[in-house]
Amino acid sequence: MNTPRAGVAQPIRRFRRLGWAEPIHRLRGLERDFISAFQVSCASRRPDLTPCPPLRQAERGNPCAVFCSLTRPLAHRAPGFTLIEVMLAVSLSGVVVLVGALLWRQSLAASAVLANHREAVDRRGGARRWLQVAIGSIEVGAPGDAPFMGHPDQVSFSTWLPTAAGWPERQAVTLGADGGKFRVAGPPSNSIPLVNGVASVGFDYLLEPGLNSQWASSWESPVSAPLAMRIRITYPDLRADTLLFLVGGRG
Repeated sequence: MNTPRAGVAQPIRRFRRLGWAEPIHRLRGLERDFISAFQVSCASRRPDLTPCPPLRQAERGNPCAVFCSLTRPLAHRAPGFTLIEVMLAVSLSGVVVLVGALLWRQSLAASAVLANHREAVDRRGGARRWLQVAIGSIEVGAPGDAPFMGHPDQVSFSTWLPTAAGWPERQAVTLGADGGKFRVAGPPSNSIPLVNGVASVGFDYLLEPGLNSQWASSWESPVSAPLAMRIRITYPDLRADTLLFLVGGRG
């Protein structure tokens, strides 16, 4: 029969001498000594093995299980990251870049839509102010004036418009829709778009003031102009704007 080593025999003899009549805390102390002795003995023979923690073996209550833990080799991990950690980091970085690109594109698209809407609003406001000045300064019947020719889809007349020099000049202008735009045509600016993206433009002419007055679809006269003019602008999405302007001295 094999004889236990010197480091192991002393706790074993103490355990046999005390027996089960000792208090439980002393028995647990002897058990820890017994396990530690086994670990020291095995570690001297196999320094490349790592024993399990003594507390874990004491809880299991099996000192012989120390030899199971002694058969586990030491785990040496090189410094750095594992392949899974690198792949996870690359995947997360790709998701962040993709989300950032999508948000950037959406912000650019929203900025473009806002800029286009602001430009359209400014253009409509400028067109309304120009029409108010042009129609409000219509002159008919004086020498050099063109006749007032009003039709359902087009109107031409003579009016006084301010120039870059600072004083008004008499000009012959024509209003109507052309190529999906509400344009004003006349020298020296030729054709200028007032409103973009229109489906049609209609003109009505007020004959006389009063509650029962009616709007006429045409007015042609070399010496007189209507009391007021109504412009109906229709857009492709079925929206419509109605503009009302007083004509010259009659208005």
